[in-house]
Amino acid sequence: MQELNNIHKTDELELRAALYMQDLFDTFYLNLGLQNIIDKAREIFGHPMLIHDISYKVLASSYDINNITDFMEDENGDKYINEETIKYIHSNYDLMHEIRKSGSYNLIKESAPLNGVLLSLIKIDGIEVAKLVIHGAGKEFSPLAVKLIDRFSQLLSVELRKNNLFERDKNLILNYMIEDLLEGKIIDEETVYNKLHYLKWIKSEDLQIMIITSTGTGVLDSKIPLVMKGLKNFISLDNCTVYKSNITVFVDRRHFDNLFGANSRFEDFLNANNLSAGISLKFSSISESKRFYSQALKAIEFGQRYNTHIAFFEDFRLSIISDSIISQYDLIDFCHPAVIQLINFDKQNGTDLLDTLKNYLYYTNSPNEAAKVLCIHRNTLFYRINKIKDMTEITLNNAEEISKLYISIRLLEINDRLV
Repeated sequence: MQELNNIHKTDELELRAALYMQDLFDTFYLNLGLQNIIDKAREIFGHPMLIHDISYKVLASSYDINNITDFMEDENGDKYINEETIKYIHSNYDLMHEIRKSGSYNLIKESAPLNGVLLSLIKIDGIEVAKLVIHGAGKEFSPLAVKLIDRFSQLLSVELRKNNLFERDKNLILNYMIEDLLEGKIIDEETVYNKLHYLKWIKSEDLQIMIITSTGTGVLDSKIPLVMKGLKNFISLDNCTVYKSNITVFVDRRHFDNLFGANSRFEDFLNANNLSAGISLKFSSISESKRFYSQALKAIEFGQRYNTHIAFFEDFRLSIISDSIISQYDLIDFCHPAVIQLINFDKQNGTDLLDTLKNYLYYTNSPNEAAKVLCIHRNTLFYRINKIKDMTEITLNNAEEISKLYISIRLLEINDRLV
């Protein structure tokens, strides 16, 4: 009997949810805008609510939201989430990760700016463009509210797409001159800057090319306007263009910290939207853009291989060299004989002389640090190094020998050939 009652309650809840969603759809089809939909949702949910975009600008809110939280207002009269609340959101990274993975989340924490809220993400084409925040305001959320929130978020996604809040910015039209630059069709530096004069291009002696793409698929396509909208929070869009279905960014010194500094949320932005970024080495000659564009592409390839959302070309140079070698040769052919000898000796005797050598070479001027990493006494370190020298006839007294040994070890590590 209890099971039948539970089934009956479940069916009743589903029916009520369907009826309320019909009311919300009827309001949506009136085509009176986002605010009108939120006003209707306030009646249905029975709680104050708001929608804000990823820059924390409030897009719409219920009439009583000011009783719950404070806002900042800019010179245009636009409202933004207050700084205290933003800091709280940023401090709850694990919570946001859970919401992104499994949907809406009922968050209740005492003495916090978001005391008692129901959160749901609003996405367009898989890109997170806004959040729906429903405040408990001292009342417990009903099972109906929890069931409705994600469905309501999907409706809001359609409305945001329909009312052009997230359409492509007029400044993001594909720039064919930059396309020629990336394809290496323009090689004269003066010609480049003359052509870029009318594109608000800022000449910089310290540039890097960054490519942003979808993780896995390698193209953004329809997501481009939405990603550009989020990118505005980190970098001037004058430095961006659309090329081969992805976003290419010319990163200068002004924007580097905004993107990659210790307090930047750029990696969170990429992670939340399943995006990857590859970044080239620094350069100053804009006519060489094609070369550095290729570096950014290669960085993305290796970043995705190692499951990282941000990949710098400089961090993968040895891996790229390794790939080039093994495409034509056996990697062992490029390794110092002493390294091969130590691998075989360690396997046969259960020792770790190769690891000792690696750390000794890495901490060239600090044997104490090498001993600490190896968890051995400094004297033990020197005993092992002398043993290695005797076994392999290496001297470790010149840069060429040391570099060959260390690179050999690193190449084998990268390819899991040390085991």
